[in-house]
Amino acid sequence: MLGVVTAVLFFVVGCAAWAMRGRSRRLSTRGAGRLIVLGGVVLPTVAMTALLIWGLPAGDALRNPLVGGKPFDVHVRGHQWWWEVRYPGTAQAPARDANDIHIPAGQPVRFTIESADVIHSFWVPRLGGKIDAIPGRANVLWLQADEPGEYAGTCAEFCGLEHAGMRVRVIAHAPDALPAALRAAADAAPQRVAIEATPRTAQERNAAAVALPPLERGAQPADMPNAQNPSEGAPAPEGTVASPSAPQAAPAQSGASQ
Repeated sequence: MLGVVTAVLFFVVGCAAWAMRGRSRRLSTRGAGRLIVLGGVVLPTVAMTALLIWGLPAGDALRNPLVGGKPFDVHVRGHQWWWEVRYPGTAQAPARDANDIHIPAGQPVRFTIESADVIHSFWVPRLGGKIDAIPGRANVLWLQADEPGEYAGTCAEFCGLEHAGMRVRVIAHAPDALPAALRAAADAAPQRVAIEATPRTAQERNAAAVALPPLERGAQPADMPNAQNPSEGAPAPEGTVASPSAPQAAPAQSGASQ
């Protein structure tokens, strides 16, 4: 690709130099027609044909990177405000899980993304780009975790009151350790799904938001004093009783009667 870009650059610079050098000479009608045909028809046709021959297979490889084999499939369905996870065709996997996705490391994984209610956006920043979850439509996203580990994800499209807490966790395992991880997930999955699928009150939503790790919510760590007011958030001295702030009594005026 670099060679093609270099060749095009030299060709354009050469054409510009030739045009500037021959600016004082006027082309004949035949020469002008030949220039239009060669530069305006033949050259673009050849260039576009070469790009299509190279680009079509490359685009197909990006759309389906696993050629000649059966991919590991994960179906993810967005709800307000949790992610429903299924593993079609995978033995020993949970029939239905919530917010945790187990995948093999070192190979492409095909994610099919859907939504049950409103538009969400599935995004695991360390693995790749985001894709929308749209009601009535299935979008396909290929992701690959090169190494085993945990990769945090989120909903990247505002979807309601609990949008900020709509997290997802992708856990990549070595291929030989994946079956055991799926069996363990199957045991805990029904309880996780029941918790997420149960409607919550406003007080429960607030409590869940407070329970999120502070740095993931964009706030300061719990043990860090406020940067603008260092005294705020610092523990009170032992033996003192915290009281709500109230206006202080005004100091006595100097010279007031005793």
